[in-house]
Amino acid sequence: MIFVGDVAIADGDSFCFEGFPDDLMTKPWCINLEGSLREVMATSSTPRGLYNSDLWVNSFCRFQVSAIFIGNNHIHDVENGVVVACDRFVARGFGVFGVGETASEAARSLHVQSAGHEYVLIGFGWSVIGCVPAGLNRPGVNMYEGHGVLRSVCLALEQ
Repeated sequence: MIFVGDVAIADGDSFCFEGFPDDLMTKPWCINLEGSLREVMATSSTPRGLYNSDLWVNSFCRFQVSAIFIGNNHIHDVENGVVVACDRFVARGFGVFGVGETASEAARSLHVQSAGHEYVLIGFGWSVIGCVPAGLNRPGVNMYEGHGVLRSVCLALEQ
């Protein structure tokens, strides 16, 4: 599995990746998107913080994107960022991890199958950089702290 991170592709931006070996193009990819999704030109106001245009997928259409990690300090830069992103990713068939509408959802692992291999992904965010934790009834990030990490690993092993 290939992991890439800190992707933020705003309105009107796109990237064309050239020269990647074929064996990398066919492996499953996990992308860490910084921030939530925002509809292209959703409002006339200038957005604050980091986000990704709904068109981010155009930049990665040649890759085998299997998983999206969005459990970071920018997920709340877009109003209702966790819910918006999770709903849109799931609707497009992407697995999402590291966030949830509740703490128990955020702590869930994502299992990805590819070429006879199973990958178990667990995502965490760190309070030191401003990640907002998910709560009992509050969307947010699976926090990178001792007991939470242990709990997430134990849950992943049970699945």
